Amino acid sequence: MNKSLKNVTQSSLIVAMGILTGCAATQTALEHRTLEVRTKQSETIFLDPVSNHQKTVYVSVKNTSDEELNIMPQLKTTLSNQGYQVVHNPNTAHYLLQANILKVG
Repeated sequence: MNKSLKNVTQSSLIVAMGILTGCAATQTALEHRTLEVRTKQSETIFLDPVSNHQKTVYVSVKNTSDEELNIMPQLKTTLSNQGYQVVHNPNTAHYLLQANILKVG
């Protein structure tokens, strides 16, 4: 009988911890439900002219939005049309282009 009381006590403690943890997560979600992210470019970025052999660029695009979006092919095409060679090794690139997609739509 003592063993079953111990099992019931342990089970009750585990259930109580689960409920309290769930309540804490819900409270955090409610506090941040109106989280807004605003981005804007404050200054124009100008690149100094370089020779054609230095027109190499490594491109890294991350998507942290909740939508599936792949802009890498269009980005590579646009850069190639501007005379840049897209390389796969950042150590061999003259420029590094890093982008993060925060929101779509």
